[in-house]
Amino acid sequence: MKKLIFFDLDGTLIKESSWHLFNPHFGMTETEDQTLFDWYKRGLITYSEWDEMIVKILREKNQCTKEKVEAFAETILPRPETQDLINACKEAGYTTIILSGTMKQIAESFRARLGIDLSYTCSEIVFRDDGTFEDIANDKDEAPAKLRIFERICEEHGVDPEQTIMVGDGGNDLEVFKRTKKAIQIGDYEPLKEYSWKRVENLKEITELI
Repeated sequence: MKKLIFFDLDGTLIKESSWHLFNPHFGMTETEDQTLFDWYKRGLITYSEWDEMIVKILREKNQCTKEKVEAFAETILPRPETQDLINACKEAGYTTIILSGTMKQIAESFRARLGIDLSYTCSEIVFRDDGTFEDIANDKDEAPAKLRIFERICEEHGVDPEQTIMVGDGGNDLEVFKRTKKAIQIGDYEPLKEYSWKRVENLKEITELI
Protein backbone atom coordinates (compact mmCIF):
# COMPACT_ATOMS: atom_id res chain seq x y z
CA MET A 1 0.00 0.00 0.00
CA LYS A 2 1.27 3.46 -0.87
CA LYS A 3 2.24 5.61 2.11
CA LEU A 4 1.81 9.39 2.22
CA ILE A 5 3.25 11.86 4.73
CA PHE A 6 2.19 15.52 4.58
CA PHE A 7 4.10 18.46 6.03
CA ASP A 8 2.93 21.96 6.78
CA LEU A 9 5.63 24.54 6.05
CA ASP A 10 5.32 27.63 8.27
CA GLY A 11 6.00 26.74 11.89
CA THR A 12 6.70 23.14 10.93
CA LEU A 13 9.50 22.62 8.40
CA ILE A 14 10.55 26.21 9.09
CA LYS A 15 10.28 27.98 12.45
CA GLU A 16 9.01 31.29 11.10
CA SER A 17 5.99 32.36 9.11
CA SER A 18 7.04 32.82 5.49
CA TRP A 19 4.37 35.53 5.18
CA HIS A 20 5.86 37.53 8.05
CA LEU A 21 9.24 37.29 6.33
CA PHE A 22 7.86 38.02 2.87
CA ASN A 23 5.85 41.18 3.57
CA PRO A 24 8.62 43.30 5.16
CA HIS A 25 11.15 42.02 2.63
CA PHE A 26 9.08 43.50 -0.18
CA GLY A 27 8.40 46.89 1.30
CA MET A 28 5.82 46.64 4.06
CA THR A 29 6.93 48.18 7.31
CA GLU A 30 6.82 46.00 10.41
CA THR A 31 4.16 48.33 11.80
CA GLU A 32 1.97 47.90 8.71
CA ASP A 33 2.38 44.15 8.75
CA GLN A 34 1.69 43.77 12.47
CA THR A 35 -1.22 46.21 12.47
CA LEU A 36 -3.06 44.36 9.70
CA PHE A 37 -2.41 41.03 11.40
CA ASP A 38 -3.75 42.37 14.71
CA TRP A 39 -6.85 43.79 13.02
CA TYR A 40 -7.57 40.39 11.46
CA LYS A 41 -7.00 38.50 14.70
CA ARG A 42 -9.32 40.89 16.56
CA GLY A 43 -12.03 40.49 13.95
CA LEU A 44 -11.86 44.09 12.78
CA ILE A 45 -11.27 43.02 9.19
CA THR A 46 -12.05 39.84 7.28
CA TYR A 47 -9.41 37.58 5.75
CA SER A 48 -10.34 38.94 2.32
CA GLU A 49 -9.95 42.54 3.49
CA TRP A 50 -6.61 41.70 5.13
CA ASP A 51 -5.42 40.10 1.89
CA GLU A 52 -6.60 43.05 -0.23
CA MET A 53 -4.77 45.53 1.99
CA ILE A 54 -1.54 43.57 1.75
CA VAL A 55 -1.82 43.38 -2.04
CA LYS A 56 -2.50 47.12 -2.23
CA ILE A 57 0.60 47.94 -0.19
CA LEU A 58 2.80 45.55 -2.19
CA ARG A 59 1.64 47.15 -5.43
CA GLU A 60 2.37 50.62 -4.07
CA LYS A 61 5.85 49.61 -2.88
CA ASN A 62 6.57 48.08 -6.29
CA GLN A 63 9.49 45.97 -5.04
CA CYS A 64 8.10 42.47 -5.61
CA THR A 65 9.17 40.85 -8.90
CA LYS A 66 9.31 37.24 -10.03
CA GLU A 67 13.11 37.25 -10.03
CA LYS A 68 13.31 38.77 -6.55
CA VAL A 69 10.76 36.34 -5.12
CA GLU A 70 12.74 33.39 -6.46
CA ALA A 71 15.88 34.78 -4.81
CA PHE A 72 14.00 35.51 -1.58
CA ALA A 73 12.63 31.95 -1.39
CA GLU A 74 16.19 30.62 -1.34
CA THR A 75 16.96 32.64 1.80
CA ILE A 76 14.30 30.92 3.93
CA LEU A 77 15.98 28.07 5.75
CA PRO A 78 14.39 24.87 7.03
CA ARG A 79 14.81 23.63 10.58
CA PRO A 80 18.24 21.95 10.85
CA GLU A 81 16.75 18.48 11.26
CA THR A 82 14.40 18.74 8.26
CA GLN A 83 16.63 17.16 5.62
CA ASP A 84 17.38 14.11 7.77
CA LEU A 85 13.66 13.64 8.39
CA ILE A 86 12.79 13.83 4.69
CA ASN A 87 15.51 11.32 3.90
CA ALA A 88 14.23 8.98 6.63
CA CYS A 89 10.67 9.22 5.30
CA LYS A 90 11.79 8.29 1.82
CA GLU A 91 13.85 5.38 3.13
CA ALA A 92 10.73 4.15 4.94
CA GLY A 93 8.79 4.22 1.66
CA TYR A 94 6.74 7.38 2.13
CA THR A 95 5.80 9.83 -0.60
CA THR A 96 6.66 13.20 0.95
CA ILE A 97 4.27 16.10 0.39
CA ILE A 98 4.25 19.77 1.40
CA LEU A 99 0.71 20.96 2.19
CA SER A 100 0.85 24.63 3.14
CA GLY A 101 -1.06 27.86 3.24
CA THR A 102 2.01 29.72 2.02
CA MET A 103 2.86 30.83 -1.50
CA LYS A 104 3.43 28.26 -4.23
CA GLN A 105 6.78 29.86 -5.08
CA ILE A 106 8.07 29.37 -1.53
CA ALA A 107 6.87 25.77 -1.26
CA GLU A 108 8.33 24.84 -4.65
CA SER A 109 11.70 26.21 -3.59
CA PHE A 110 11.63 23.99 -0.49
CA ARG A 111 10.46 20.98 -2.45
CA ALA A 112 13.35 21.29 -4.89
CA ARG A 113 16.01 22.00 -2.26
CA LEU A 114 15.00 19.20 0.12
CA GLY A 115 14.07 16.59 -2.46
CA ILE A 116 10.43 16.47 -1.32
CA ASP A 117 8.22 14.66 -3.82
CA LEU A 118 5.25 17.03 -4.14
CA SER A 119 4.02 20.42 -2.93
CA TYR A 120 0.56 21.95 -2.76
CA THR A 121 -0.37 25.37 -1.41
CA CYS A 122 -3.39 27.59 -0.83
CA SER A 123 -1.69 30.70 -2.26
CA GLU A 124 0.28 31.78 -5.30
CA ILE A 125 1.85 35.08 -6.29
CA VAL A 126 0.59 36.23 -9.69
CA PHE A 127 3.03 38.12 -11.89
CA ARG A 128 2.48 40.10 -15.06
CA ASP A 129 4.19 39.04 -18.30
CA ASP A 130 7.12 41.34 -17.51
CA GLY A 131 7.65 39.68 -14.11
CA THR A 132 6.22 42.48 -11.99
CA PHE A 133 3.77 41.86 -9.17
CA GLU A 134 0.07 41.65 -10.01
CA ASP A 135 -1.79 39.88 -7.21
CA ILE A 136 -1.86 37.09 -4.63
CA ALA A 137 -4.31 34.36 -5.58
CA ASN A 138 -5.43 32.34 -2.59
CA ASP A 139 -8.20 30.46 -0.85
CA LYS A 140 -9.64 32.83 1.73
CA ASP A 141 -10.06 30.17 4.41
CA GLU A 142 -6.99 27.99 4.55
CA ALA A 143 -8.19 25.22 6.89
CA PRO A 144 -10.98 23.88 4.65
CA ALA A 145 -8.86 24.60 1.58
CA LYS A 146 -6.06 22.40 2.93
CA LEU A 147 -8.59 19.68 3.71
CA ARG A 148 -9.92 19.75 0.13
CA ILE A 149 -6.40 19.46 -1.26
CA PHE A 150 -5.55 16.70 1.22
CA GLU A 151 -8.60 14.62 0.34
CA ARG A 152 -8.02 15.09 -3.39
CA ILE A 153 -4.41 13.92 -3.12
CA CYS A 154 -5.42 10.87 -1.09
CA GLU A 155 -8.03 9.97 -3.71
CA GLU A 156 -5.56 10.44 -6.56
CA HIS A 157 -3.07 8.11 -4.87
CA GLY A 158 -5.70 5.60 -3.75
CA VAL A 159 -4.83 6.03 -0.08
CA ASP A 160 -7.23 6.06 2.88
CA PRO A 161 -6.92 9.53 4.51
CA GLU A 162 -6.98 7.93 7.94
CA GLN A 163 -3.80 6.02 7.11
CA THR A 164 -1.73 9.05 6.13
CA ILE A 165 0.52 11.10 8.40
CA MET A 166 0.10 14.87 8.69
CA VAL A 167 2.70 16.99 10.47
CA GLY A 168 1.58 20.49 11.42
CA ASP A 169 1.51 23.19 14.03
CA GLY A 170 -1.36 25.63 13.62
CA GLY A 171 -4.95 26.53 12.94
CA ASN A 172 -5.02 25.86 9.22
CA ASP A 173 -3.96 22.25 9.91
CA LEU A 174 -6.96 21.56 12.14
CA GLU A 175 -9.36 20.12 9.56
CA VAL A 176 -6.71 17.75 8.20
CA PHE A 177 -5.82 16.70 11.75
CA LYS A 178 -9.46 15.73 12.24
CA ARG A 179 -9.42 13.61 9.07
CA THR A 180 -6.33 11.51 9.64
CA LYS A 181 -5.73 9.23 12.59
CA LYS A 182 -1.98 9.88 12.44
CA ALA A 183 -1.61 13.62 12.98
CA ILE A 184 1.70 14.71 14.48
CA GLN A 185 1.77 18.10 16.17
CA ILE A 186 4.91 20.15 16.62
CA GLY A 187 4.54 22.90 19.20
CA ASP A 188 1.78 23.72 21.67
CA TYR A 189 -1.16 25.08 19.67
CA GLU A 190 -3.99 24.07 21.97
CA PRO A 191 -6.83 23.31 19.46
CA LEU A 192 -4.68 20.69 17.69
CA LYS A 193 -3.95 18.67 20.81
CA GLU A 194 -7.31 16.89 20.87
CA TYR A 195 -6.73 15.53 17.35
CA SER A 196 -3.02 14.75 17.60
CA TRP A 197 -1.81 11.18 17.43
CA LYS A 198 1.58 12.28 18.72
CA ARG A 199 3.19 15.56 19.79
CA VAL A 200 6.86 16.39 19.26
CA GLU A 201 9.19 19.24 20.13
CA ASN A 202 11.70 18.47 17.39
CA LEU A 203 11.24 17.05 13.91
CA LYS A 204 13.89 14.41 14.50
CA GLU A 205 11.50 12.71 16.94
CA ILE A 206 9.28 11.82 13.97
CA THR A 207 11.89 9.41 12.58
CA GLU A 208 11.03 7.08 15.46
CA LEU A 209 7.31 7.21 14.61
CA ILE A 210 7.47 6.24 10.94
